[in-house]
Amino acid sequence: MIINLKEVNKENWFEVTKLQISEENGKRFIVPVVYSLAESKFQTHMFPLAIYADETLVGFTMYGKDPEDNNYWIYVFMIDKRHQSKGLGKASLQRLINYICNKHRVNKIVISHKPDNLKAARLYETVGFINTGQIIWEEIVKEYCES
Repeated sequence: MIINLKEVNKENWFEVTKLQISEENGKRFIVPVVYSLAESKFQTHMFPLAIYADETLVGFTMYGKDPEDNNYWIYVFMIDKRHQSKGLGKASLQRLINYICNKHRVNKIVISHKPDNLKAARLYETVGFINTGQIIWEEIVKEYCES
């Protein structure tokens, strides 16, 4: 299976808005994808991408260079509830890291998660994110640094 990241555009935006998070994650992450798409139109440093496994839409992500700290952040990362527990989260996150590092020629990426979201914490750590000890927006901050 090949993971592809595609720009959210007029051909796929509506399908992307239909992605759903699991009930468990819904308790932590309540912003719908459509909100992120709208936000990206006004916060022009944010880039929304659709995540595909082969030709099947499986998730959504949004990243960007934060204007306050100049770091590249992954603001949103989600795999649709119908495609979870298939290894797509790890493969997609690894693909996203490579994409950001190569496209923007950076070696540091930042992500955060709610303290009780242990699945996200484990996923982020399995691809190389480490805890910074910082808490921002009541979320644990992790960094990925490529050597």
